[in-house]
Amino acid sequence: MQVMKWSVIALAVAAGTTQMAVASSQSESKGFVEDSSFNILNRALYMNRDFRNGGNIPTVDSDGDNIADSEFKNGYREETGLGIRLMYESGFTQGTVGVGVDAHSLSSIKIDSGKGRHSNGLFATTDDGSADDTQTEVGGAVKFRISDTVLKYGNQMTASPVFSTDDSRILPEVATGTLLTSNEIEGLELTAGRFTALNSQVSTYNDSLGLKEINIIGASYSFTDNFSGALHASDAEELYKKYYANLNYNLPIAEEQSLNFDFNILNS
Repeated sequence: MQVMKWSVIALAVAAGTTQMAVASSQSESKGFVEDSSFNILNRALYMNRDFRNGGNIPTVDSDGDNIADSEFKNGYREETGLGIRLMYESGFTQGTVGVGVDAHSLSSIKIDSGKGRHSNGLFATTDDGSADDTQTEVGGAVKFRISDTVLKYGNQMTASPVFSTDDSRILPEVATGTLLTSNEIEGLELTAGRFTALNSQVSTYNDSLGLKEINIIGASYSFTDNFSGALHASDAEELYKKYYANLNYNLPIAEEQSLNFDFNILNS
């Protein structure tokens, strides 16, 4: 009787352990609406640049031809604007394959600018060379999840070491393509993607930067709580290839103090 009792306990523990082992983000999904989020980000940006060389600023027009120095009366640029980002991220539907969507609206409002001091990369340029008063760009992506692997296609912001959308102005760049992210093994993240369009921070029409194609792949792994490494690579057709490696070690010194060693190498 005692043997049977311990056997039942052991079976229950084994079942619980197995259930924990196969638990995944998708199996714990609460639903499309229940796991959704909506965020509003406002960014006010003032930017002042003084090149101190007047009309000698090297600039080309949309056809790649040099613009005469006389068109630039000084090298001083000063602008202020407001960016409004509406970001919606749904949860995933329940089941073996979860389905969801992400959507965004990006708007900028000119607060201060002038034709003689425009072109900081904050606003679009009108036909007369002035900064556009307002602009709005909307986009979205559909996403699928199996276990701890997510496949996303559509408009998205990326943060790969070898391909990241620039967010140094009022609004960010937006890439269009497919991104696969897998976290099936604890501590290991694998990524792979292919992008075929890239919108600049001041343009609302598709592929304003003229990206033909870029393929990326990457892996990062946490060997311990204090030591991790990463490898990433990208190949942009007819443009460039990038290779990136990282090792990061955190040396604890006291309860709230540590010394961090971060090694990075990039070949482009």
